[in-house]
Formats: sequence, C-alpha cells, structure tokens
Amino acid sequence: MDEVENFKKEIEKIKNDFKNELLKINVSRLGPSMLENYIINIGGKQYYLKQLANVSFLGEGVLKVEPYTLEYLPMIEASLSKANLNFTVRKEKDHLHVRLSPLTEESKKNFLKIINEKKEKVKIESRKVRDEFINKIKRQKEEKKISEDMFFKSKKKIDEIIESFNKEIEEIYKNKEKEILM
Repeated sequence: MDEVENFKKEIEKIKNDFKNELLKINVSRLGPSMLENYIINIGGKQYYLKQLANVSFLGEGVLKVEPYTLEYLPMIEASLSKANLNFTVRKEKDHLHVRLSPLTEESKKNFLKIINEKKEKVKIESRKVRDEFINKIKRQKEEKKISEDMFFKSKKKIDEIIESFNKEIEEIYKNKEKEILM
C-alpha cells in the first residue's frame, strides 16, 4: 500500500499545480497575486516572478513590477508579453507597468481555451502517473513482493483516487469557467 500513498501524493501535487496555474488567470481583479507565481525562464531555469521582482499595486488596474536585479527586466518583460493573459506590459526605465485590459467576449473565449488546455494536460499527466504506478505494483506482483490480492486492492484504490481526482479537476475547472463568464 506504500505505492498507493506515493501515488496519492503525486496526484495531490498535480492538482495543486493546476490550482496554482489557474490562480494566475485572474480576470475579475488585478492584484500582485495575479503575477507573483507566474513562471519566468532565465538561463534555462524557471523562477517565480516573486523570486525575481517586487510586484505592487498602483491602482486603476495597474501593477508595477520592479526586478531585484535590472538585468532581469528584459527577460521578465518578454515572458509577460508572451503570456497572453489579458494585460499589456509597458517598460519604464527600471520597472514594468502591467495594465489589465477590459474583458471582451473574445478574451473570455481565449481564457476558456487556455484553462481547458491546462485541464487536458493535467488529465494526461495524471493518466501517465497512474499507468506508472500500476506498472510498479504489477512488477511487484510478478516478483512476488506483493500478493495478487494486494495488487488488485492497490489497483482498485489507485482507480478510486483517479476518479476522485478527475471530479475535483472538473470542479476546479467549472468554478474558474464561471468566474471568467461573469
């Protein structure tokens, strides 16, 4: 049953990552949390924006992004400009201004498309993890490390976890969809 607990932890991590991804897509209000967990690539490594810059609210739908090191500014600007998350980025001397654009029907559809793609990627990732763990316990059964009964109990438990996971992912998706369509 150890493998089942490991599987549960992996699935929980995938679910939490999905929730965090959807938090980045905040269409109703602009605040520092909308950008802080956005991932920026620098030198082949990934960093959260909050690790590279201070993000503060200026008011009237504008955020100020001040890099801790000025050399990060062009990379942060490029990443945010490519984000396609309904805001515009304007470079100032030593910081960026990020302005939330008004939400149109087209941008709502774009957001729905983005979150649906993220949902599908999460489901694919969870199936891969499920298959990996099923294969692990199958090998253990073949090597006589676990009984056939234990194999089927573990497999059943993994399937139950996946079923529950898929329902939770759908619920998270539907809640975000409602938020976008409001």
